[in-house]
Amino acid sequence: GVNPNYTPRVLTRSSKNGTEISVDEKKLIKRIDYERTFLISDLVGSGKTETLKELTRKLKENYPNYWISFLTLKDNKADYLKVKNVEIKEFMSTTILKLDPEKNFLERSFFNFLYNQERVIFLFDGFDEINPDCKKQVLEIFEGLRKSKKVKMWVTSRQHLEDELKKELDTEPFKIVPLAKKQQVEFLMKSWSDVDINDEVYANKLVKTLSECVKGSDFFGLPLQAFLLSQIFKEKHQRSGAVQKLTLVSVFTKFFEVKNAIWKNLMTWQDFNTVYDKSLNSMQIHEFIALSLFNDDRKCMFNMSHNIKEWSLNDIQKCGVITHDSGGKLRFVHQSLAEFLIAKFIFKFLSNLSEVTSEFADLFLDMLCDNKYQVVRVFLNYMVIDLDMD
Repeated sequence: GVNPNYTPRVLTRSSKNGTEISVDEKKLIKRIDYERTFLISDLVGSGKTETLKELTRKLKENYPNYWISFLTLKDNKADYLKVKNVEIKEFMSTTILKLDPEKNFLERSFFNFLYNQERVIFLFDGFDEINPDCKKQVLEIFEGLRKSKKVKMWVTSRQHLEDELKKELDTEPFKIVPLAKKQQVEFLMKSWSDVDINDEVYANKLVKTLSECVKGSDFFGLPLQAFLLSQIFKEKHQRSGAVQKLTLVSVFTKFFEVKNAIWKNLMTWQDFNTVYDKSLNSMQIHEFIALSLFNDDRKCMFNMSHNIKEWSLNDIQKCGVITHDSGGKLRFVHQSLAEFLIAKFIFKFLSNLSEVTSEFADLFLDMLCDNKYQVVRVFLNYMVIDLDMD
């Protein structure tokens, strides 16, 4: 269905001869009439997933006689490893779409018919978030679909994998134009409840002040940051008085402070007395989970008294920061929240070198060299900048 809080986006793409085109979503989906592959490659928090979901909705609305599937790439590691020596149509119908030849006979027949009619569209979200162990297999899937010439295909990813995907998909990437200041204000107003003219004035002051804090940057034009701001000032009593200057780090920190306060109100003292360590707050718990998701064998560095499995999934999700996939595996609602927490954990260790262990040294070296920690490094740089400004 339609997301009432979604803000329509404009996307741009540079052609091979250097000229740049700019299209809205309505014009963009019409390009499937003469293009087969599309790549959206952009910054963390730029709105790639929500834009792809909206494009999926619009495609289904405008092309009702097509098979259209939105697929989250990081959900299917075990399935990707089965791609070798399997015909691509068979692989997609059986392994990815789970269309059993007997139980789903009609759906499978319909899919095969539309596939042969070249009326299938797959929208793959989050190439950058897949397990590195199956990256090769996912690229083989893309290659198989492209060479079949039967399928239209969309892929989203962060920018560090752009060159590889451009080559594999044989297309130039689209970028999402950041939210204009007016759109940022509209986003905040949509996210807040019980709004009036005073809230609109405050939203305008907030956007103006923050744009001055990060001059020359569209940071607060990214939907993720707009969402974090909306949560920080969600309650009406928070939207009054002078607007404080905020940085990238302080926005994320305040977001978790707000979520921690909500978590404490929802947890009962009985919860703390029975299972949970009273000294922990939700920020520490989420740091632990973030590092666990990135690298399980380093959980020992947190020196916590409870294994993550002892925590109730329901209680962990009360903050609204953690969710789980269809297989029950924990995940953050946005990966950059986990990356911020890992950077915060590393920064705390670096601030007290007497506590540095060999395990931390290994993590720090990985963080400096491994692409999966690219955004962690960005956060760490901003933390150092903020320290210099204090």
